[in-house]
Amino acid sequence: MSDHDIGWISSLIGEGGAITFVRGVTHAELAWMIAPEHGTVMTPEVFRQVKENSHGVGSLPDHAVIGETGTGWAFAIEPPWCPTEWYRYDYARRMWSSITGIEISDNGMDPPTIGVSVDGKHNWSYFEGEVGDGQEDHPLTRRLAAEAGLRKVISDLDDPDDCELVIPEEETVYRIMGEHFGLALPREAIETEQMPVVFTEPRIFRHQVRKGPDGPYDPCPECGAEMVKWNGDGIWGPQYRLSCSRAESHGCSGGRLGPLIQIGVREEHNTKWDNVRMSD
Repeated sequence: MSDHDIGWISSLIGEGGAITFVRGVTHAELAWMIAPEHGTVMTPEVFRQVKENSHGVGSLPDHAVIGETGTGWAFAIEPPWCPTEWYRYDYARRMWSSITGIEISDNGMDPPTIGVSVDGKHNWSYFEGEVGDGQEDHPLTRRLAAEAGLRKVISDLDDPDDCELVIPEEETVYRIMGEHFGLALPREAIETEQMPVVFTEPRIFRHQVRKGPDGPYDPCPECGAEMVKWNGDGIWGPQYRLSCSRAESHGCSGGRLGPLIQIGVREEHNTKWDNVRMSD
């Protein structure tokens, strides 16, 4: 199996992992996209020293193995939860708004989740063994159906919605997808930990502090009873929500919405960075 056959990543991330590919950038540029702490790219030797110096002290910040495919893509390999961490949302929104990229996530139990974006526009997706709606005629879908048997089998002729999925092996999905998009990975360098690494957690977490009015609240517009914060804290999307105190006891539907007001930013030190020791 060559580096250009990326089916082998089923064993690399099969116990839980995520791989992001971005076309037309270097691994340093990809690190800038995904790492809140810019300038933390480490050579394999430096990262091994950091791990050795931090052994027994505590967990290191989340990090990604980064590199280039040799076929025009850069890649990052991370634990499965990292790309969805809340402090990555703004970075992710900016990144995916313009790039051509592929994101693969495998939780070690279900079929992998795959999302493809071309020039910032959604192109193809795969979730729990099915492609996204309207993508049945996508060239990659057709190839998975023809070569890997991806399909639905109608189990009840009287009910076409009653069907079973035929889900290809993950290794086959990765191989065909890699061939379709021209992906490759330096297998030996990855497996022997010879790739650069970047920390993907910030040193300081910055939380927006928002609130609505603290009361006293106007009475319920329906029955005149006391209004209370809904569900304990009143937070509902970008607004606060109040409900009637008699909603549960008498079924009163009175309520009120109001905008949340940003009143500042709360900073929280990331204690994992205390475990990063570049030298003894």
